Amino acid sequence: MIHYLRNGSIKLPFNVALFDANGKLRSGESSTTRCEVYCLANGYRLDSGDNTFKEIPDFPDHPTTSLYYAPIIDLDLPEGGDPPPLPSPPFSNVYKHEFDVTNWPRGIYLASFIAAGNEYYQRDFSVGLMVERKLGYSAVYNGTQFTMSLWVEEDGIAQTDYISLDNCRLLNAAGVELANLGSKTNPVNGVFQISATVGLAHGTNFIFDCVAVCHGPEDTPDYRFPLRVGLVRP
Repeated sequence: MIHYLRNGSIKLPFNVALFDANGKLRSGESSTTRCEVYCLANGYRLDSGDNTFKEIPDFPDHPTTSLYYAPIIDLDLPEGGDPPPLPSPPFSNVYKHEFDVTNWPRGIYLASFIAAGNEYYQRDFSVGLMVERKLGYSAVYNGTQFTMSLWVEEDGIAQTDYISLDNCRLLNAAGVELANLGSKTNPVNGVFQISATVGLAHGTNFIFDCVAVCHGPEDTPDYRFPLRVGLVRP
C-alpha cells in the first residue's frame, strides 16, 4: 500500500495500463475508461461534483486522460547541432486521473478503474495516516505560570482540522505527572492554548503529553494520536 500526505499543492495521479487478451496495447480508450474511489472505512464513494465522499454520490465517475511522458534527450550534441524533436504522442494504453486530496478525511481508500468491457483494475492507498506526526509549540514560563501554544504537524505541515488535545499533562523527566491540564478544544487556526500554575525548577527538563484528536471518515470513530514533546527550563 502506498501512503500519501494531504497536501493541497500536490495532486495525486492514479493511472492504469490496458492490454487486450493477446497482450497488445489498448489505445484510444480514455473516453470509455473511468475511475471510482471508495473509502474503505465506510464504503462511501467520491463525488466528482464537489470532491466529497457520499454514501450515494451524484457523480461517482471520474474521467481519465491519456498519460503523456517526458522523453529522455541526449544533450551531448556536436557544436551547432539541434536537439531532436520531442515526441508528442502519449503512451497509447495508459490512462490517468489526478485527485486533490487536501480535504479528504484521513483514511484508507480504493481506486477502481473501469474499462470499456467493465473490467476492474484496483489499487489501495492511504491518505494522511502513515505520516510523521508531531507537536509544534511555543512556550513561556514566568516562574509560576506556564503558558503554551500548540499545533499538530504532519510531515512538517501545520494542520488546522484537529478538534482537541485530550488528556493533556505535564510530566517530569522520569514520566511522573506534575500537572493534569485536562482537554483543550476550540483551536484557532489549528492552535491550542495551554495555561497552568505549576512549579518548575531551574535547569530541569520536562514533558508535555497529550492525545491529538481529529475526525475520521463520516460514520466512523475519531482518530486519536498520542503525542509528546520535550521541554526545558534553563
